Amino acid sequence: MKHTPVGRLTALILSVVFVLAGAGATAQEFPAGPQAHAFPPGARAYGMGGAFVAVADDASALYWNPAALGESRFGLLVSAGAQQVDRIQDMVALAEAMESGGDPGIALPVQVSLPVAGLAALTLGPLGLGAQVEGWATADVKEESINNPDTGDPIKSVPTGTVAYSYLVPARAGLGIRVLSLGPVGSLSLGVAGSYYFPGMGEAGSYVMEVADAPPSDPEDPVYTTTETRLTPEGYAVALGLKARLTPWIAVGAVAHDVVSTLAWSGDQVTTTYTYDPVEEGIKSQETATEVPTQPAARPMTYQYGLAITPPFLGLTVAADLDSEQVAHLGAEWRIFGILALRAGYVTPLAALTGGDALLPADYGAPLRAGLSLGLPFLHVHAGAGFASADELSTVQDAMAEVSLHF
Repeated sequence: MKHTPVGRLTALILSVVFVLAGAGATAQEFPAGPQAHAFPPGARAYGMGGAFVAVADDASALYWNPAALGESRFGLLVSAGAQQVDRIQDMVALAEAMESGGDPGIALPVQVSLPVAGLAALTLGPLGLGAQVEGWATADVKEESINNPDTGDPIKSVPTGTVAYSYLVPARAGLGIRVLSLGPVGSLSLGVAGSYYFPGMGEAGSYVMEVADAPPSDPEDPVYTTTETRLTPEGYAVALGLKARLTPWIAVGAVAHDVVSTLAWSGDQVTTTYTYDPVEEGIKSQETATEVPTQPAARPMTYQYGLAITPPFLGLTVAADLDSEQVAHLGAEWRIFGILALRAGYVTPLAALTGGDALLPADYGAPLRAGLSLGLPFLHVHAGAGFASADELSTVQDAMAEVSLHF
């Protein structure tokens, strides 16, 4: 019944790679998963600042805009990325220290948040199939002393607090249909995508360690306790998309995620109480397991709409999107002879563009982004990197990689 948080966290961090090659609240609050739509998958999209709803033209349309599947033929895409890539080792060290009571090797207290995202998608004409990864791990850890109840002297110092994680790997299928075609003048496509959350393809959990505020006066009172929670998801979600070409060079698009969502979590919880044995002069433990009943998790509908302009002959695309959090996404892509592509993007609250002092929500990650692609006629390798500001271009905060094959 005992769970190992370091194993779960390591699985979360590596699941983006392994699942695709073969994917705010603590777990007790029945999380709806991470804010997936703030840090979505796709290196091309990431490099353009997420201004991609009207741009999507490959297998990533399965997530970004299922209506664009109506313009697809055959394509295959694998993408994975993470925020705060320089803190991955810190997250693993904290999980190990919480489990063993040892030294994490980094200064405490510390707070770390690590969102991850991924997508594996296959398009066969207007049909898209795949799996998405939405995940995060977070740690809020400090150092406290465990004291001898008889003397009050410290026995040892241990890391305490919470290490939590959540990941969802929904199977996803989508269909895009061109409902109106006016030849070179324009077209209109509609799309729908559904996600199903299988119980074995996702998990949320936490490991909480708490030390008594004062040495207990009763030997039966705990010196410290640990609580380990593990939840599994089940449910489904529906997304809708629209894409219209107004001219050969201008396109608009819109997507709504979680138009319908029925995600729910259930699982178990193990509480371990540690008491001081004055006879043995040591600490003994006792476990209590309880079942966590099924609880629904709200995933409110989110949306994003945008405009893309591709002037003829220049190989340039400029795009601008706005999402339901009133965050603006601005991006550009310059394709050079079909072999090289350069991208730049910027993410900012809409209010900041009009002179306000609004801050970008932390879930969105780095506001300043860049991307690069190298490819052959059928195979492309894409990379995206995020930076905290123009003054910190030497430090990559977030990273996204992608390989795509399309005909």
